[in-house]
Amino acid sequence: MSVLVIVAVLMGTPVLSVFAQGDNPACAGLEAADCETLTGAAAAFETVKSFSIPSFSFSLTGTYGTDSIDVSASGSGEFMLPADATNPTEGLMVHVMLDSYSANVPGEEPQSGSVELIVVDGMVYANVDGEWYGEAMTEEDAQSLTDTFGGTMTGSFGLDSLGIDMTGVVSTTRGADTDVDGQTVQTFVTSVDVSAMLVSLLSSPAFGSLLGMGMGEDASALGMDQMTPEDMQMMAAIFAPMLAGTTIEVSQGIGADDSYIHSLALDIVLNLDLTMFDPEAGSISGEMHLATDISGHNETFTVEAPAEYSPMEELDMEGNPLAELGM
Repeated sequence: MSVLVIVAVLMGTPVLSVFAQGDNPACAGLEAADCETLTGAAAAFETVKSFSIPSFSFSLTGTYGTDSIDVSASGSGEFMLPADATNPTEGLMVHVMLDSYSANVPGEEPQSGSVELIVVDGMVYANVDGEWYGEAMTEEDAQSLTDTFGGTMTGSFGLDSLGIDMTGVVSTTRGADTDVDGQTVQTFVTSVDVSAMLVSLLSSPAFGSLLGMGMGEDASALGMDQMTPEDMQMMAAIFAPMLAGTTIEVSQGIGADDSYIHSLALDIVLNLDLTMFDPEAGSISGEMHLATDISGHNETFTVEAPAEYSPMEELDMEGNPLAELGM
């Protein structure tokens, strides 16, 4: 399921350029023609039902006190999305080659190796250490897929409907052009002002209501259900300094001819200072980087499921990379 969430991220990230209808806040800093290219790419990617990833790389590092985490992976993949989000297993095909991975997690033995994953015809297969394992998707898996693809295919994160003002929160710059298979690919880098985003989120009455509902009785105990928008703004001003140094950037390579996204990168740097709550708490720091090439838009891909495989429950999940992936 985590692999499919990655697909959802790849499909959903372009929506960063369409936070709201009308004036697009992500276009701040761009010429009108570049803004049209950026928003046009988001619309074009909604029509993509299949694509390939010739290569991708992922890294996650973090420290808190004496604990540290270091996870990395690289590989490739092919994806065909379901035509109908309400019937997610029909037509869905996922083939991911995790050529190499390494994971150093506190309390666990270091892990490294490679994994091949296949999702097709309502089945999930995994090749670990040269041995195939498989199982049918459960109803919970199907529902998770319905929620995942149903959300990304709408083309909106719903920030505008929540009344969240993203003006001044996101801005985009035009990078250097590259050539991909004879086509000019334009680069756009969208940056998120994390402190400003926190203020916008907490200043939204709708977001405050959602937060209160999510916390249930805890919200009442803390008095959050009685907080005014002004109170939420004051809270944001208090919490924003805790995230000083935290950055979020999304880079997109957009084809000048086909308007498709041909490359995508997500870079997050986290700095969370907890000393305002406890002087001895210290801080949490970390970085996450995802970079991928995208091609084969709307092409047909096939994968051959293994003829023989062992039940997935026979796979020893202790210290196994699939366990780290949430499979």
